[in-house]
Amino acid sequence: MKSRGMGWREDLNPSLKSEKLVRAPGLRMGAAPTASHRKYRKARLYQNGFGACVAKALGRALHIGSQIDGNPDPPMPSTRHLYAIGRSQEYAGLRPDTVPPLIDRGSYPALVLEAARKLGFVPWELDPFGPEGSTFEQHTGAMAERADINARPPSTALRNGIDQSGLRWFDASYTTGEARSRAIADGMNAARPIPFIIGMDVDTPFLWHRGSEPIRSIDPARIEGGHMLEVLEILPGGHALVDNWWEEWGGVDDINDGLGILHVDLLGSHFVRNVYGILSQPTW
Repeated sequence: MKSRGMGWREDLNPSLKSEKLVRAPGLRMGAAPTASHRKYRKARLYQNGFGACVAKALGRALHIGSQIDGNPDPPMPSTRHLYAIGRSQEYAGLRPDTVPPLIDRGSYPALVLEAARKLGFVPWELDPFGPEGSTFEQHTGAMAERADINARPPSTALRNGIDQSGLRWFDASYTTGEARSRAIADGMNAARPIPFIIGMDVDTPFLWHRGSEPIRSIDPARIEGGHMLEVLEILPGGHALVDNWWEEWGGVDDINDGLGILHVDLLGSHFVRNVYGILSQPTW
């Protein structure tokens, strides 16, 4: 049985790092009950057994945002780089000789976002989540096995960050029930559409979910950890089509497509938290 990397560490005070969704530019509240960014997904991303789900979700959101801004073929952000700088952000301000080694134990979304705002992101090829020189189109779960997941980013990557100093993120975590689904759809349908990432508790059945039936609930007695995903669509009825990073999971289009559906009741429940809309800096 394959391992399931998770790694979402909940931001307990997201308001300290984010803005309320109602402040997002071009937001039209209640404009439409459905929304879709599915056409921007491109190649699948795989996490393997590492705790890099937050970096995977943010990397996807930045890539989608670049396409929304008019770049038809933007660089895919290195999710290994985002994972490394996000964990390093926990020790910002300390002397380099006092910073402990990186540990593969997941990351806080607000810190990964703050690191990306400060340092930008680098193209996948400069710090690949896979063999050196691999592109994300070549990326597979097997290729993601790296002994250096905890290595610091190479100097070439740090020197070539793509500016994200204007990066903003909008918190919709305060919404509940069907209002959360509507809020996400509103953001995705804004004048400048906003991609959304969500952090949630996942249980054992979620880890091994297959097929296209909506996931309706999480068993609190069987929670395995925290995980972060990308919302690709808000479907009729308020259900969410999500992009996941695990092999042999989901099955909306085919049995190994990494796409699953969260029922509107689960999406709006207390099991789903850190609901963030990501407004990235253009990558021209």
